[in-house]
Amino acid sequence: MQRKHATIGSALCVLALGMLLATRLAAQDADRVEKGAGILAILKEGQKEAFGLKKLSAEEYERLDIWVTDLLVRALQQVLDPEDVRDATIIADDGEILGKISTNRFDRESIANEFGTYGSRFSDKSILNRFGKYGSSVSSTSAFNPVASRPPRLLLRGRFIGYLTTNRSKTPRVDPYAVLGYLQYHS
Repeated sequence: MQRKHATIGSALCVLALGMLLATRLAAQDADRVEKGAGILAILKEGQKEAFGLKKLSAEEYERLDIWVTDLLVRALQQVLDPEDVRDATIIADDGEILGKISTNRFDRESIANEFGTYGSRFSDKSILNRFGKYGSSVSSTSAFNPVASRPPRLLLRGRFIGYLTTNRSKTPRVDPYAVLGYLQYHS
């Protein structure tokens, strides 16, 4: 029981440390973390001991490193999880409604409904139309253009929550490929 409390205490210390590091990470460290080095790899040996991390087994340390790294990379990039945008309405920069993120394949407003206006690969109001202005890889208003200057916005209960885009400079954002994977898995 005492070991469990020590592990939880260590995890909380690392979380606090992680939040502090998130605000102070140098650009090269952020790149290292994003490439899989792990946030805890940035710590020096004395810091590991000071935060009680030496008490963790190698497996616990590795799991904690993966969890903290994922948390911080998301915080640094302000990347939303597809679950966070469920039921959000997709609005194009020009005000056009582009459907909603719903796992209901029969919902006429869902982008998961391949026979509906917003889920069809052929509709001009669909992000799934790779030749249309909202789904092509070259349109400035497309969710799938990695340099789109005006990608679709996501509204949840009328509030802006982020962009639906592959453009990593737009924040907060959710990747449309992640959303489509989420919908495919949960529909």
